[in-house]
Amino acid sequence: MAFDATIPLSECTEAFTRSILDNIAGPHILLDQDMHIVALNTEASLLFAWHHADAEGQPFSVLFNSPEDQHTADGILRQTSWQTEIYPRPGRRIPAQLTRSVVQSPLGLRYLVSVRELASHQGLEDRQPAPDAFAQITLEAVSDAILIADRNGVINFSNRAARLLLDRTELDVLGSRLVDTLRFRNPQHQDQLEAAAYQVLKTGGSLHINEAAELLRRKTDTVCIDGKLVALKDHKGNIGGFATIMRDLSTERRMQALLSFKASHDELTGLINRREFEHRLHELVRQSGSTQAPSSVLIVDLDRFKLVNDSHGHMAGDLLLRQLTETLLSEIRGIDTLARIGGDRFAVLLPACDSETAGKMAEKLYDAAGDFRFCWEDKQIRIGVSIGIVAIDQDMFGPGDVVTAADAALAMAKENGRGRIVVYQPESPEEQRRRGEVLWASRIREALDRDRLRLYCQPIVPVEQTRKGEWSCEVLVRMLDERGEMIPPMAFIPAAERYDLMPLVDRWVIGSVIQHWRAQPRIFDRIGKCNINLSGQSLAQEGFLDFVLGEFEKSGFPHRMACFEITETAVVANMANAQRLIHELSARGCLFALDDFGSGLSSFAYLKHLPVDYLKIDGSFVRDMLNEPMDAAMVRAIADIGHTLGLKTIAEFVENDAVFAALRSAGVDYAQGFGVQRPFPLCELESYRPSTPGE
Repeated sequence: MAFDATIPLSECTEAFTRSILDNIAGPHILLDQDMHIVALNTEASLLFAWHHADAEGQPFSVLFNSPEDQHTADGILRQTSWQTEIYPRPGRRIPAQLTRSVVQSPLGLRYLVSVRELASHQGLEDRQPAPDAFAQITLEAVSDAILIADRNGVINFSNRAARLLLDRTELDVLGSRLVDTLRFRNPQHQDQLEAAAYQVLKTGGSLHINEAAELLRRKTDTVCIDGKLVALKDHKGNIGGFATIMRDLSTERRMQALLSFKASHDELTGLINRREFEHRLHELVRQSGSTQAPSSVLIVDLDRFKLVNDSHGHMAGDLLLRQLTETLLSEIRGIDTLARIGGDRFAVLLPACDSETAGKMAEKLYDAAGDFRFCWEDKQIRIGVSIGIVAIDQDMFGPGDVVTAADAALAMAKENGRGRIVVYQPESPEEQRRRGEVLWASRIREALDRDRLRLYCQPIVPVEQTRKGEWSCEVLVRMLDERGEMIPPMAFIPAAERYDLMPLVDRWVIGSVIQHWRAQPRIFDRIGKCNINLSGQSLAQEGFLDFVLGEFEKSGFPHRMACFEITETAVVANMANAQRLIHELSARGCLFALDDFGSGLSSFAYLKHLPVDYLKIDGSFVRDMLNEPMDAAMVRAIADIGHTLGLKTIAEFVENDAVFAALRSAGVDYAQGFGVQRPFPLCELESYRPSTPGE
């Protein structure tokens, strides 16, 4: 890489620094030692509605409209970080955290103040940075890694963050060529860096560095980075060099990997869990439909396992499951997949395996489990298994049909005395009877037609006592049978999802919430907002957004009162529709919560594309966080990430006071579950008085 002229660092003027800092995210304010504004970057100008030229020379407190905030601003010298609410424009209130860094410049002491919004990111995505004046000395105070090179590609400046990222000293970096200092594992990325540097110096502007690039450090390890190359211009507009701005993605990648494994594997046995099993089953069903090769599925249920837990404790039961897992794995083929789909239930995917061969495999597993001896405290414990077999055929439209058939075969094995192997026969008298008992589609439609759905609610309370009054509730749907008896939600919700009836249910819920608000608006004033679940089917349905907007406009229902909950899996399956719905409704004041957070494969990756307000931590982490260190670590990690992004966190499945106390230590904001309050009819909300566990 060779270019015309060399410009030393001493001539890398404020114009150069301006080019760099305009590519660093977040509002920043530079103050002199008398607390007067030296400069605002573009994001700060947009946030506080002050043009940087008008703000220069003004006292720092001029950015704040609230007298309380002006007083806080005047006290910046006494603290390095504080949280407050700023009122940058009339009618707009923004919870924010302000952080002060001290820098020393040739002109004297300077303070760099960064502003991070804690609740609402609405509108920030659309802001485009523009040139502004910042002093060069502030580069050491920013967290992004910055390298400045001249037109020959020779590095003449590095900030502390860059040296930490590269694991190099300043002497190692200064005077070296950028392409020699930044070495990538993939040679293609190395070529892209050289091409990008040439292009930036030739045309100006900036170019993105591949986010998947693995940067080699001085030692043998690597670090994933995200960054860009930015041309640096002097006050005459001449390109004199370029800056490389990088951000370390290693922590985010490790967290994604941890979440991915946790979401797809059973922690006790190391086998894939039910969610991943259903995903792989979906692929197996699809392949079976496009080829002539038959495939089969086994459901294996342990007999008398509950007696082991009851007699010897859960520690013995856990050890038994781990040892039995090794026994079962030794019996299956290399192309087969063993999964743990329940407490004492396993499943086996058998690709390219007809029902006869599947029967022989079931016999091998049956015999292996029968010969298995578990030793505990000088005692030998025997268990048996019951197995259901189903061959995937052309009449099965999806994984739900396969699992239902396998469960039906397993149920027959248990009904006939356990310790048996049963092959699913769709035309058998037992299956005909079973099909006649379950007519969920018609029952759900009838419940909608005859007004047999009911709204319940469950409070969501703050974990900290100091915010006791900030409670809300989630609305839940229940169904009555023909005799007026309540049907558990998990009995009909899965059926509604299977038969694509959830959009009808979601529309009914929204309409009913509005009716309750019209009848008793005072109740809704007490709770502030109510959480409403939206299914993935509703997200995918054409016209659903228009329905919601129409209902709100027609009724006058306050948008700020609605917080829509969308599961992570539904978002992944309908990303484009989810983004449009969230943006449209957020613009009108609605809030959004990402439900079951942590259960998906790429949780953190989707956060930067979805401007949600709350993360609802998946209940599987919360339920066992007192007994499972990994679950407790996941809860703390999600709470930390949420707060870093300015989001509130809600823990569901809070069952007792001990879990509630653990959530407070983990930094979770809100709690929901039977330990807080069991669901009750929405019409009884007026008499409910919130309380927190332990009071």
